[in-house]
Amino acid sequence: MIDDRVRILLFTTELKNFTQLNVMIVNIDKMENGISPLLLHCTFPGSQDKYFGYFYKNSDKINLPLILYIYGGPHGVLIRNTYSPNVYKSVETILNCEYAVLVLETKTVSERGKIREEGFFKRMGQFEVEEHVKVANELINKYSLSIDKNTIGIYGWSYGGFLALMGISKMSNYFKIVQSLNTLRLFPMSNLFFGKRVTLDP
Repeated sequence: MIDDRVRILLFTTELKNFTQLNVMIVNIDKMENGISPLLLHCTFPGSQDKYFGYFYKNSDKINLPLILYIYGGPHGVLIRNTYSPNVYKSVETILNCEYAVLVLETKTVSERGKIREEGFFKRMGQFEVEEHVKVANELINKYSLSIDKNTIGIYGWSYGGFLALMGISKMSNYFKIVQSLNTLRLFPMSNLFFGKRVTLDP
């Protein structure tokens, strides 16, 4: 029997002449301060996509303000089976300021199969913010997360920083706080990762 903290995700990557089956075991380890996140997931009617999130809370207080920790780009995975200092040190810093944190992973992430990545092609910045908000709202309601729905912020680095700025500009009625770090601004200068592979023309 699989421990509740472990989820096995099976996904396929369609290649030219065969299908490669990849298996990833998501094991939610405790952070260095002993805090264990809650693994969340949801689906939507008419779609086979499954969305995941980690929910962190380091306080007994109810209705804490919430920070959405996002990346959303085509070359990063936040929900994985390895300890990521870059992610969790940031999460710990936010928690110490008495915020709850929801780390989100949507369908634009890499390593979930070619079909999911194709939905990102030539659409950068056009749908990710709305998708993150949709998933966040579903997870908050599904799991009855004790957060202040009137004080939700967005935090991201690199492509996530780009989306954080997009979020505050497109949905300022939803996001009250924004932190954008190492923001991706000049797409032509990032041609290797975000140019012709994803947008065709930078």
